[in-house]
Amino acid sequence: MHPSGGDTNHILTIHHVLTASHAIIILSLPLLLFGFSGLSMVLSSPGKISNFGLIMMGFSLIAAMFAAVLNGISQPRFIQENHLENPHSLSMIGSLISAISAPLTFIFIAMSSLSVFVFSLSLIKLSKYCQVLGYFGMAILTLILFSHLAGLTLAYLLSFQIFVILFLAWSFFCAILLITGKIKE
Repeated sequence: MHPSGGDTNHILTIHHVLTASHAIIILSLPLLLFGFSGLSMVLSSPGKISNFGLIMMGFSLIAAMFAAVLNGISQPRFIQENHLENPHSLSMIGSLISAISAPLTFIFIAMSSLSVFVFSLSLIKLSKYCQVLGYFGMAILTLILFSHLAGLTLAYLLSFQIFVILFLAWSFFCAILLITGKIKE
């Protein structure tokens, strides 16, 4: 996942790649939510804090879906269909899509980071492997908070890619622990 960018000519050149990659992301979001629902079930306790983590993750993935539709499907398609007619309208549409997708990206980053934090709180109480994963999740949130306080905009391509790599690494290791049965209360 990444915010697509560039000028109209760049988007025209890579519109097939943008559309295909964002379609794959959109199709994978339900699988990601399914995995987090499994994590939530395994970590569920009387306090139900893991359910709160699942709800936050659901909201973050909805924001990611809308951003992916706008950046990877709607914008390239609109540019492809209208690039010869009115270049000024393309600029306005690009600005509008950026104005909408930047807050969606922020919602995705904030809500998924908080969700990882909530899940990490539960993981720290478990086995050694889970504790390492829990501290890694807390480190992700700490990095996001420091980046935000330092004035870095995480919606830019490189910083967003770094966040996504960390988020997916944490999610991948959660999946490994779930599949191997190492996450148990």
